[in-house]
Amino acid sequence: MQERGSAVREGQSEPAPPAAHCVFRTLIGLMRPEKKGDPVTSSHVPLRSQRGVYGISVTSELTGIGPQTLRLYERRGLITPTRTGGGTRRYSEDDVARLQKITELVAAGVNLIGIGQILQLEAENAILAARNAELEQLVKSEVPGRA
Repeated sequence: MQERGSAVREGQSEPAPPAAHCVFRTLIGLMRPEKKGDPVTSSHVPLRSQRGVYGISVTSELTGIGPQTLRLYERRGLITPTRTGGGTRRYSEDDVARLQKITELVAAGVNLIGIGQILQLEAENAILAARNAELEQLVKSEVPGRA
């Protein structure tokens, strides 16, 4: 028996994978221990830019993307808006910026699967760059005379 909300509709094969920004948060949690108050790994209080405040119609106006296309992007795992208790989608500033990036890639002729891969690779690259900077700082602090 499937859990409520996880049912696959007739005609659809599988639920969409998580958006790359969700993968980004997950990977950060795997790559380094969670620090109290860390805005990336802490799920208690989202950053202002991560707080879902815009409804689908406002997000549509801000981005120039139609509501049906926003729903399609969500089904394809490109975006994951937060939901209210009643199930209403709420988009954050980060979601709007991500949608602008998606729009640029669509305009460049990239298909939705390619966009998902690009966004995931960019997120993974950002994680690795941050981890590399942390390691460089650690080496500098542990090795005297190294600048």
